[in-house]
Amino acid sequence: MKTKRSMRRGLSLIELMIIVAILGILAAIVLPTFSNANETAKASSLQSQLNTVKKALLLYKTDHNDLYPTDTQLITNQWQALTNTTDIDGEISGSEYGPYFQKPPINAFKNTSVVAADNSAAWQYDASTGRIHAVVPSTISSQAADLQLDPVDLVVEP
Repeated sequence: MKTKRSMRRGLSLIELMIIVAILGILAAIVLPTFSNANETAKASSLQSQLNTVKKALLLYKTDHNDLYPTDTQLITNQWQALTNTTDIDGEISGSEYGPYFQKPPINAFKNTSVVAADNSAAWQYDASTGRIHAVVPSTISSQAADLQLDPVDLVVEP
C-alpha cells in the first residue's frame, strides 16, 4: 500500500517572520559599525589635511620674510596664496615661491574648502598667529579623542 505523503512547499508565516526578525537584528548590529567607520575615515582625512596645511603655512612663512599669509591673501582669495606661485611680498603674480599645494584642502566633515576668519566656513584662519582650525559639528568635537583628532585643531560650528 502506498502512503500518501503530503509535500511541504515554501515557508510558513511564522518561519518567514523569524527570518525577517533575525535579518533585522543583524542589520541593527552591522549598521552602527559602518557609521563609525565613516566618521573615522573622515577624521583621518581631516587630520591629514590639517598636517598638510600647517606645513604649507610654515613653508610660506619661511619663504616670505617670516610672515604668514594675510587675511586678504588667504581668506579673501580663498587659498590662492598657497596654491599659486608668489613673490617675496606674497603677491600672486610672482613666480619665486610656491605653490605649496595643488588644490585647496577639503574639510571632510563640511565637504568644502572655504576658509574664513570665524567659524562660519570649513576652515578658520588667524593671520596674526598663522593658526588654522578645522570647523566641525559639535558631535564630532565631543568625539575628537575617540577619532584621534587633536581638539586644539578643531572649532565647533555655530
